[in-house]
Amino acid sequence: EDPVTGSVHSVLGQFWQERLNKNVLVAFQASQRGGQIFINQLQNTVEIGGHVEIIIEGKLKK
Repeated sequence: EDPVTGSVHSVLGQFWQERLNKNVLVAFQASQRGGQIFINQLQNTVEIGGHVEIIIEGKLKK
């Protein structure tokens, strides 16, 4: 489970972008394992990013 919910921030990015008149936002999710997220609201899409930590890695076979 991710400590920060990106899907929620993609909606919140547009909400706050309209109210603050800013395209680039920095948010903090204040949950138990919280984290910081960067939101870049583009015309028809949202870019979100932040610090990641790989816990497990694998490959899918055909």
